[in-house]
Amino acid sequence: MKRLFTTLFAGIALLVSLLAALPVTAQTEYTLYGHLVGTRENNGIYKFTTASTSNFTEVQKIPYTPDYGIVKVKDRYYFFVKDDSDYGSDMYMYIYNANDFTNITRHKVPADMVSIGCPIAYDETTDKVYSVYKDGTTYKLCTLELTKHERKEVGVLGNNFLAIAF
Repeated sequence: MKRLFTTLFAGIALLVSLLAALPVTAQTEYTLYGHLVGTRENNGIYKFTTASTSNFTEVQKIPYTPDYGIVKVKDRYYFFVKDDSDYGSDMYMYIYNANDFTNITRHKVPADMVSIGCPIAYDETTDKVYSVYKDGTTYKLCTLELTKHERKEVGVLGNNFLAIAF
């Protein structure tokens, strides 16, 4: 249950940070996208607008809960899932096209690449993906090399963060 709330709060924080960065005027309306997850909801990508009467419209059904993080990098949407099936416990990175949210592929990645409930963000000015990683009781700021399936430590943090944005 804690994972669910952490994921939901991270998604809300991401949306709030995106809204705060937009120069909104009374005449401007934006289309926003979000990954809806929960125990009874229809998990997937939804879109809505900044209009006060906007409804959620399903864009793509995605049955997985991205407890280990999500990030949009250029025209790709990545999310991390731990598969606790009868065959073992493996970490996967799903890659979707961010323009139409069609599934491109799934890669098996190292189990220690990302942490549950920790934020991931893309800095387009440096073209780097940053993540908070929980190593025991220590939180670390890291970069993720998505194509190489690697995590590199930048430094130690005092606490966990709910969201990071650039």
